[in-house]
Amino acid sequence: MPDFDSLPPGSLFELRGRSVCAACTQRPEEKGVPPHWGSYIAVANADESVKKAKALGAKVFAEPFDVMDAGRMAVVQDPTGAVFHAWQPNKHSGAGRGVRDLQTEELEQKTEK
Repeated sequence: MPDFDSLPPGSLFELRGRSVCAACTQRPEEKGVPPHWGSYIAVANADESVKKAKALGAKVFAEPFDVMDAGRMAVVQDPTGAVFHAWQPNKHSGAGRGVRDLQTEELEQKTEK
């Protein structure tokens, strides 16, 4: 499993002993990406998937990057405005059914009540 200490502040949430979602702050290089629920789409090759998405008119917020040894990902916006993450698994195959991920620059405001 990856070393989560090097990631931005965030939390993993479980339901019945299974990870079902995560919330995290955005990395500095993601500035300008609107807060969003992250939908991850499993791909065989993140670099090739992003190349094809660009050719089809997508905007890339984050070019493919390694998430330690967990996998490789990119943040993409399709031509209709939907934001999604391309996920190329390595040691972390991805989440199970029902996983959701909220990314925001204002995590503390979202979690304090």
